[in-house]
Amino acid sequence: MADFIFKISPHIVSGSYTSSRIGQFVRESGERFMLIADPVLADFGTVEKIEVSLKESGIQYFKFDEIPEAADTELIGQALTLARDACVHGVISVGGTRISSIARTVAAFFNEQRTIYDFIDAAGPEIEPIPYIGIPTTSSNGFIFSDKIPVVDSRTGQLKILKAQNGLCKLAVYDPNLPVSLTDKQFISMVLHTICIAGGAYLSQKANFFSDMIAEKALEFLGYALFGMPASISSAAPKQQFAMDGGCMAALATASSSGGVATLLAQSISARHNLPPSLIAAILLPHLIEDAADSKKDRLVHIARLLHIAAETSDGDASVAMLSEAVRNKTAEFDLPARLADLSLTMEQLAVCVGDLGKTDAVQSFHRSMSEDDLFDIIKRAF
Repeated sequence: MADFIFKISPHIVSGSYTSSRIGQFVRESGERFMLIADPVLADFGTVEKIEVSLKESGIQYFKFDEIPEAADTELIGQALTLARDACVHGVISVGGTRISSIARTVAAFFNEQRTIYDFIDAAGPEIEPIPYIGIPTTSSNGFIFSDKIPVVDSRTGQLKILKAQNGLCKLAVYDPNLPVSLTDKQFISMVLHTICIAGGAYLSQKANFFSDMIAEKALEFLGYALFGMPASISSAAPKQQFAMDGGCMAALATASSSGGVATLLAQSISARHNLPPSLIAAILLPHLIEDAADSKKDRLVHIARLLHIAAETSDGDASVAMLSEAVRNKTAEFDLPARLADLSLTMEQLAVCVGDLGKTDAVQSFHRSMSEDDLFDIIKRAF
């Protein structure tokens, strides 16, 4: 087991309507902020409510929400310029991983004199960041507490993993009311993606006792969100609460361990082709399970039990098979894409995405040592 070195620094607030109190939560981090928001959320009044809270608390801010589907390093450079010109004290994000990555990069590199391109494929920033505050609107933001930031290099269109400072996230507010606007199909793909995140941290070669403890609880909650509560357990918590709590813990586990192969392959494909990472991760999940069946069978059996798929008395091989089958059944039940080919992707396009991920150091932390050929084998099975 890997050495355990982890500094717990983020202030985490979780609960219904907690995002409506964001104004009072951010006061200790400054008085002037950049608010980076997913433009899609404007249709649901989500950002407007957060703006009201900031105004009522006397917090100065400006909003940046002119964000295209392909949020890349060029856009991040523009956001950095705006933040520096406004002399902000911190950055707030409202949205999913794409929005969070923009905001985290702005916070991490705000005080640097060099451009963001100087840090691609190089060491991380050396100067202290400004505070980053995240308000996730999905449970599947696995990077929010980590020192890794997935971005799209606008020069090449490929995924890059920027290195950020430890403890970049100062505050995270998890409000279960924010994902309520999702359709059932979107919710299920989000939860399956979050299971990829928690499972990747649990199966990782960098897993440790802390990440295991957090990932196990995350998987238990995500099982409730995906399959419902067992009759033996009484709880009035809605599925959105279980999903967001599970997502928070999955992100903490990833920060202490590492991201998994399905999660990062999904990010790499999404970077090139502007597809939702959750749909891609849901397709890849059963193939990840089958790939890890030999090297991590005991852990997969435990995951099957944590998700309430297999009984404690079930045979190991049978439990792993039930786990992958349950994911496929849930995908079919909600008419989610079952194959990567269903997303109008070609093998040639996917091969390039595999190469992008293979060039990062993330492959050293997966459930087993993997080459680009190993990654491509998973893609071929999922195609």
